[in-house]
Amino acid sequence: DWSDIWRPAIEDHEQNHDRGIRDILVSAIRDISQSLASDKPGHVPALLSKFESKKCTIFIRLALHLMRLFPQTSGEKIKEYLTDKKMFEGHELRHEYALLLKEQFKNLEAPSQLQILSWIEEGPDDLNDLIEYRKRETGVPSSVQEIERYKQSWQLKQLILINEFLPDEWKGKY
Repeated sequence: DWSDIWRPAIEDHEQNHDRGIRDILVSAIRDISQSLASDKPGHVPALLSKFESKKCTIFIRLALHLMRLFPQTSGEKIKEYLTDKKMFEGHELRHEYALLLKEQFKNLEAPSQLQILSWIEEGPDDLNDLIEYRKRETGVPSSVQEIERYKQSWQLKQLILINEFLPDEWKGKY
C-alpha cells in the first residue's frame, strides 16, 4: 500500500506531510484505538487481531504502534512480531518495527534475542541487490572493502537500537 511513503510514521511526526484523506483516516484509527486501549486494556488483543486481519501494511504498522504503546497486554504478539524475519527485513515496516524493537528487545527471552542478533550478524538482505546495482550503474564491481563497509554500517544501524541491552559478546561488536 506504499504507506511508508505517504505516511512515514504512524505517530505524529514531522515527516508526515500528506494531510490528505488517507492521512486523516490513519490518525483517526490510531487515536481511536489508543483511546480504547487506554480505557480498556483488555481490548488490545482484539484490536491487534482486527488490524492483522486486514492484511495491509498500514494496519500491520498500526498494530506495531499499538503494541509499543501497550506492551503489558501484547507480550506474546510482541515476541511473534519481533522474531518474524519478514518483519525484521520489511522496509515498509521499518519505522514501527524499529521503535518496538528498541523498547522491547530487553524483555525478550534469550533465544528470541539471539535470533534477532543472528539476523544482524548475517547482514542486510539486500546486499546482493546493492552489489548488482553498483556494478550496473558504475560498470565496476564493488570491492570487498565496500561490501564489508556497507554491511558494517547496516549492522551498526540495527545494533544502535538495542545497544543498551546487548549481551557482553555483542557489546564489543557494537
